[in-house]
Amino acid sequence: MAVHVEVTDSLGFRAQTVDGEQFWIGCAPSCSVQVEIPNCRSRVLEVKAVDGSLTVRTEPGLAFPVRSVTGNVGGRFEPCMDGD
Repeated sequence: MAVHVEVTDSLGFRAQTVDGEQFWIGCAPSCSVQVEIPNCRSRVLEVKAVDGSLTVRTEPGLAFPVRSVTGNVGGRFEPCMDGD
């Protein structure tokens, strides 16, 4: 399943399509989607696409919280809504 990702970071806005059901977004070279966040050197979000729905979780031990319109995204997978 292809996932369309829109990123706004310190480099501005861009869109990317990831062809996979599970991938990482972050600053580490191993991430499928690279983001430019000051002082970030790791993975940030793990994304899973299952049956047309997305769920995300943060990398444990992040130095900053990750929040979405559905609430805080923590160590567990949480539903991701359009616009999160």
